[in-house]
Amino acid sequence: MKENQPSNTSLSKFLPLIPLIIALGFGGLHFNWGKIDCTDDSRYSLSPKTKSFVAKIPKTTQVTLFLAGNFPAEMDRFQNEIKYSLSQISQIQNKVEFQIINPIKAGLSQSQMASKGMSAQVFPEYEDGKVSETVFYPYIEIKSGEKRQVISVLENGNFATPADQMSASQESLEYKVVSALYDVQQKSKPAIAVIVNHDELGIQEFTTFMRALSGKYSPYPIIPRNNTTLSLEDWPKMQQASLLIMAKPRLKVQDSEKIILDQFLMHGGKALYMIDPVNAEMDSLKRSPKITAFPQEHGMEDLLFAYGVRIQPNLVKDLIQYAKINIVAGEVGGNPQMMKLPWPYFPLGISDGENPITKNLSPVKFEFSGSIEVLKRKNIQPKILYQSSEKTLVKTLPSFIDLNEIASVDSIAMREKPSEPKILALSLEGNFTSAYAGRSEASSFPDFKANSTRNKMVVIADADLARNKVYKGKPLPLGTEVGSDDRYGNEEFLLNTVDWLLSQEQFSDLKKKSLASRLLDQNKITESKSSIYFWLIGFPTILFIIFGLFSMYWKKRKYSV
Repeated sequence: MKENQPSNTSLSKFLPLIPLIIALGFGGLHFNWGKIDCTDDSRYSLSPKTKSFVAKIPKTTQVTLFLAGNFPAEMDRFQNEIKYSLSQISQIQNKVEFQIINPIKAGLSQSQMASKGMSAQVFPEYEDGKVSETVFYPYIEIKSGEKRQVISVLENGNFATPADQMSASQESLEYKVVSALYDVQQKSKPAIAVIVNHDELGIQEFTTFMRALSGKYSPYPIIPRNNTTLSLEDWPKMQQASLLIMAKPRLKVQDSEKIILDQFLMHGGKALYMIDPVNAEMDSLKRSPKITAFPQEHGMEDLLFAYGVRIQPNLVKDLIQYAKINIVAGEVGGNPQMMKLPWPYFPLGISDGENPITKNLSPVKFEFSGSIEVLKRKNIQPKILYQSSEKTLVKTLPSFIDLNEIASVDSIAMREKPSEPKILALSLEGNFTSAYAGRSEASSFPDFKANSTRNKMVVIADADLARNKVYKGKPLPLGTEVGSDDRYGNEEFLLNTVDWLLSQEQFSDLKKKSLASRLLDQNKITESKSSIYFWLIGFPTILFIIFGLFSMYWKKRKYSV
């Protein structure tokens, strides 16, 4: 009888280990022991730079995720990945307090959320031929003291599928969060000087961009002391800024002013020049079906030439990458009927996915843009941000613009000659040489510098991409049109440009993060749904039943008398 009794010797050996196993389990839950990221693209890991920065955050910071709720599977995975990334940050630094708020359950109205800078988004889901929509708020709010930043976790680029959008959003998440954490820790905002005395974009036309900048920066206009041209009297005020912006000068920049702009760059200030070489407006074309486009005199040619840039006084006509415009296409019952038609004079900038400024952005709309020619300059590295398609036409100025060209947008007219792609926006980085080095004007400028340390500049051959439309006296969001649902990435592009010009180099590598998309074929899933259900649910159930019946039979046979 004793031989048939089970021995407790083996079990007694393991009893002392049970408390240790429980302790390790609770420790793993609390300290994330044992979590190893085995993905080849480090999908679930923070970069060493991020960990180092977060560990040194000096002040208590609240991080609130508003993307909460019961979502479709795809969005639910994305939500969980964001939660995991933010929880990692809070575990590195206990001064970062992380919480999740579901705005709908919390009873926050759309107007309340809008006052926080958060607008409702709709996520469409297609299943079995049915379409359903889920309302959500893809935002993170970061607060430290009186400083606050709101970031959108959902990229608005030109994506083929929602899965691509989620992947791109996860790629940029770490940079956005770390950048916002950095911003709220700073004692003061970087200042941006805006040149306004050459009939540049007006207050209403520039409102949206200035508001967007005000979240992270402190933009202010440079109004000349003499009320006409920039002079040395304005130099101290300009030196307070880290970045200079000039958008659409329609009056010629004087020689006495250009040395001030030049020395701003030589003394370490960054520059964003949006120069319009074409004098043509869509409002004029709506009043008359045919207008003449003239060259716009801006006076910046020689200054930019010294830095290796020539803005050509021509008109780019793109026959592949273009925006659409709303025009009256007829009447029904006395009411005008609007129609969206292609307009080749509004070329679209399409991201190549490599440059950190343009990565994952929606197409950027240019309006009556000129082109940029790159000139070789020692120690300066140019990079193309946007260019036209391989099917581009270039018109010399002056030239006619006719609305009837809409009908032949995909063909080349008799007198038009195809051209290679033209550069629309360009970044420059390196050691710049002053346009006034060796010239007599240098002696009249205090603390003149002939060369800069390593510096940055962005040149765009169109300024209308920064101009918001105005409807009933109110500025519209940048990148939107009156009476159209189209939304272009103009605002995001300009903000990325400013961020790049003023960015901390320690975070620039985070924008290069790339995650591989491992997607399932939805068509195959739909076609093979019955088969998948059988092998995942039916077949294991049948095996379990067979095993149970066999086990009952075997036991009955073994123990039967």
